[in-house]
Amino acid sequence: MRRSMVVLLIISFCSIFIFAFILMSREDKKKNGFSRKFIDSNIILDKYYEFSDYNFGFLSDPDNNIWISDLTKSFVAKKIDYSLQNIRDLHINVPKDFPIGNRPLEMHRMGSTIFSINKTGDLAVIFKNSSLIYKLPPVSIHAIIPISKNTIIGSVFTNANGKYSTKLIKIKLSKNSRIINEFSIPKQVDGLFCSDGSMEYDIKHSKIFYMFYNRGQFLCLDTNLKILYKANTIDTNRLAKIKIITRPFRYSSGKISNKTFLEASNQIVNRYLVTDSANVYVNSNLVADNEKKEDLWKSDPIDVYSIYNGRYLYSFYVPKYRGYKIRQFKFNRNKIVACYRNYLVALIIKRKT
Repeated sequence: MRRSMVVLLIISFCSIFIFAFILMSREDKKKNGFSRKFIDSNIILDKYYEFSDYNFGFLSDPDNNIWISDLTKSFVAKKIDYSLQNIRDLHINVPKDFPIGNRPLEMHRMGSTIFSINKTGDLAVIFKNSSLIYKLPPVSIHAIIPISKNTIIGSVFTNANGKYSTKLIKIKLSKNSRIINEFSIPKQVDGLFCSDGSMEYDIKHSKIFYMFYNRGQFLCLDTNLKILYKANTIDTNRLAKIKIITRPFRYSSGKISNKTFLEASNQIVNRYLVTDSANVYVNSNLVADNEKKEDLWKSDPIDVYSIYNGRYLYSFYVPKYRGYKIRQFKFNRNKIVACYRNYLVALIIKRKT
């Protein structure tokens, strides 16, 4: 009897293993409906610097130096040269009447000017030897990008009787700061998570880009928030495939009310967008039909589009570092500076001759 039970267990285990293998094989053969046009990219590791944790990001585009923001401390940054050896900590002078709160604040750098917004809707603009504080219009600003010393673009979430929407707003900074232009992000599902994305300002072309995380598109606007074009990325995910759940949520005040959440299992389509020269670079999270999943074990695909009309041009691979995905990257001539988990890595693009 005992021997029969052992045999049955072995047969059951083998059946489960075979069934799982068949499912995995089918998953690997599933087509996503697009292919990438790869160029032969010769990108090699130059240098790296290891941070104690991964709570850092780019403060601005690199110039003669690399500028890094410490995401654990307000108004602390690092200035790093391209050898990644000479590192200087920068403690930015915060205006005394600018409330910081107990959470680190996001910073942006434009030229030598620092911009930072707090939780109460105040914006600090910090120059080399002086600073200004502006009270912003009473809207829920999620993120900002400066486009001049007295103008910012903000990403705003609104909730009118449970109906969400996302907007980009242009704010003129003054004693009475006001919204002078706005653009409503096209809604697909809920108006919140379906429209979630990131902003990028290209100074050279005076263009603002908005990349969607959950759908295969990005928008290009001028500095007055007039749409210039809507670009489809090469994947086929035109509709955000998200699942929204609502459950009770207890706020710090003790109040309990229903709150909308994005289910954690949803797949990100696009992870990061950056511009350089005449191109838009998008770090996609999807596998093309002419790729294998194994290809993405060692590298991350970067899809390249024309900055003028959003037309797809080509793709190339950026190698992973110690098995970690690239999470942010910037270009500076023949160099790529990238953040991988807790590493800052300098990569060199070797041009073919």
